[in-house]
Amino acid sequence: MGRSQQPRWLMTLAAAGAVAVASCSGGSTSTSSAAVAGSTSATAGAAAPGPCTGPGITNGKLTVGVIQQDSGNPVVVSDFKHAIEVVRARFAEENAKGGVDGLQLAAVSADDGGTTTQNLSAARQLVEQDNAFGIVEVSIEPGGSGDYLKAKGIPVTGWATASDPFALDNNFFGAVGGIDADPAKTPDTSIVGFLKAKGVTSLALLGGTDPGSVGANAGTAAAAKATGITVGYQTSAVQFGTKDFTADVAKMKSAGVNGVVTELDPTTNLALAAAIKQAGITPVILFTTGYDQRLISAVSTLVEGDYFLSFFAPFELKLPVHQRFAQDMAQGAPSAPIGEVAAISWLSADMFIRGLQEAGGCPTRQAFVRNLRKITYDGGGFIAPIDLSTQVGRGNLCYWEVQARGKAFVPVSTQPFCGKFLS
Repeated sequence: MGRSQQPRWLMTLAAAGAVAVASCSGGSTSTSSAAVAGSTSATAGAAAPGPCTGPGITNGKLTVGVIQQDSGNPVVVSDFKHAIEVVRARFAEENAKGGVDGLQLAAVSADDGGTTTQNLSAARQLVEQDNAFGIVEVSIEPGGSGDYLKAKGIPVTGWATASDPFALDNNFFGAVGGIDADPAKTPDTSIVGFLKAKGVTSLALLGGTDPGSVGANAGTAAAAKATGITVGYQTSAVQFGTKDFTADVAKMKSAGVNGVVTELDPTTNLALAAAIKQAGITPVILFTTGYDQRLISAVSTLVEGDYFLSFFAPFELKLPVHQRFAQDMAQGAPSAPIGEVAAISWLSADMFIRGLQEAGGCPTRQAFVRNLRKITYDGGGFIAPIDLSTQVGRGNLCYWEVQARGKAFVPVSTQPFCGKFLS
């Protein structure tokens, strides 16, 4: 489950009111006066601009599709299945304020099952059957629908979990930052810089088999080597839900690693943490997923002292945007767990709203993509500012880290740790 990098898609509708203009012809004064009178009358009686219509827009409603995972690996489904609730909760806040230029926002979802084949089917359903204007995507396998959505000119906001399509296509926008097209070729210090400051000299990297994990793992390895940190152990073959890490930890111990970075789901991270403690080694651990109060409340002793990466300003900072998020969740998505997937789903919906606002009074897909690509976005202070004009093929460099202490997460800093590109 790779980090967004950070590190870790043409139709134009022109809406105009028809204004009747009387032609003036040369002639007598009476003819001229009649023409002027006719012009005045026509202007006064002109029809107001018609209602906004277009793909995904009808009867004052704009429909957005949500690609999420409702089936497949249960450790992914448990959080990702709530994306539709969170998106609707953020839309409800906007609708209560009158919508976007009078358009009320509606959301429908489709399950991609965590596979590229089903990801394409989900996108086709939302666009062709549900008539979605655009897509909010919260998936670990977004690559299946990338070419299709690009060809259709469909705007997409979401979690940039894989380079294909988020680093390749101009119509895809990462709500918490972009992702490098090839992380191994464009390494950065956003992860290794933090670990080096903690004294890490030899690193173990453990990732899953999904494209995002593989890419982020390779990027961190390249960055480590470029900054003088040894990669003592590395694998991108871990299946989400793996429980036995005995062999991996033995190799880590033999290699003398004193730092660990994972690109895994939270459940799998916990199994790794248990194996590390059982082996009696005490590396600096940075989990790139798992910043979730449920986790630390349940297993605080298992992760005591470990660090967790956060793509957004930690909830513990109690910013005004956190209050907005909490209120939306309580009112519109009370069954959804409060954690990183919910926060990123909310930000994906928020960014989609911003895209509609930037697109103008009667939004088109083309205007959405063109104008959103020009702005800097920070989710109302929820994330470090990201310049969307530079996010195609390059990732954001700023993250927060929190440390597990007792049954609480403690932000390392009120400001994010920002790295730099090494190439």
